[in-house]
Amino acid sequence: MYTEYEIVDAGVQVKRRMERYCEKLMEQTGLRKIELDLLFFLAHSSNQNTAHDLAVRQHISKAHISKSIEHLKLGEYIVLVPDAQDHRCIRIELTAQSESLIKEYELLRHQFLQELFDGVTEDEINALKCVLYKILQNVRIEDSWRQEENEETINN
Repeated sequence: MYTEYEIVDAGVQVKRRMERYCEKLMEQTGLRKIELDLLFFLAHSSNQNTAHDLAVRQHISKAHISKSIEHLKLGEYIVLVPDAQDHRCIRIELTAQSESLIKEYELLRHQFLQELFDGVTEDEINALKCVLYKILQNVRIEDSWRQEENEETINN
């Protein structure tokens, strides 16, 4: 039976395996895994397309988001467009060039998930989702406590 640490470490192993799964695509495009993930997110999130949205929803630092946005912009996968109602807000929009790349990445993700969950029943997947939800709730609570502590330190 696995220890709690081994269970947590399994997530790291899955992440590394997914990155290896995408190596060829990353080499062909010159993109990093994080940038593929950002394109995927943008393709599947209707109006959550600002740098702030990406940072919050993808749990990525603003510095990583900024660097990735610049790289995706240079590769002409995205364009930055001022919001129609609030010109202080900059929207990130996908270009036509990103469409085939996103489709290829979606196929890789689908193949990876099929491989990952081979032999796993629907009930087991639902149990896993339930446990992971609880774990992530605990992580978010801890993160919010730390953020509050940091804000108190800054204000004092």
